[in-house]
Amino acid sequence: ARSDNAIALAQALYAQELCGRLGRTVTFDREGTLAKLLACRNSDGGFAWFKGMPSSPMVTAVVLAALKGEHLIDEASAVKYIDERFFNKDGKRWWFCGLSLNQYLYVRSLFPEVGFSQKPDKDFRKEMNEYLVPKKERGLNGWIFGKARRLLTLENLLESEGGTELAGKLGIRFGARRKMEKSLAADVESL
Repeated sequence: ARSDNAIALAQALYAQELCGRLGRTVTFDREGTLAKLLACRNSDGGFAWFKGMPSSPMVTAVVLAALKGEHLIDEASAVKYIDERFFNKDGKRWWFCGLSLNQYLYVRSLFPEVGFSQKPDKDFRKEMNEYLVPKKERGLNGWIFGKARRLLTLENLLESEGGTELAGKLGIRFGARRKMEKSLAADVESL
């Protein structure tokens, strides 16, 4: 990768992996690209846009989503970093860190095996339930990408070991699996 920014580096590593899965060979300095990406990682577990900058929850979320399952980075530390920033303790609303609820839940659903120790407040639990398992209106009208991301989030939580447990810790109570399955079916029908 010609760029030194963490997102471009992660995307280059992802593209190279995808080409390999498709049987395509590309000339690519994988080790050099990975070294540049790891230089953007900070001691708090998060990734900075560029080496030497402070960690960014948004950049960290993009890196995590791009490299899920590749075991190139310390995924658990990066997930814990976005958890801590999303549920920061300094009195600011959760969205202050730059991640939308939708993006946070999608990325978090990719890593249910990483322990979740935060204590979501009532407002978060309400917004999360309204998004993932709405009772009446499906919302996201006309936003196909948004519905697809919600569908993937629900699918990740339902199909991965520990996903239903994570959903319960995030705030879906009493019949989380049934609620998520119903919501997933409604999104599939809506799309």
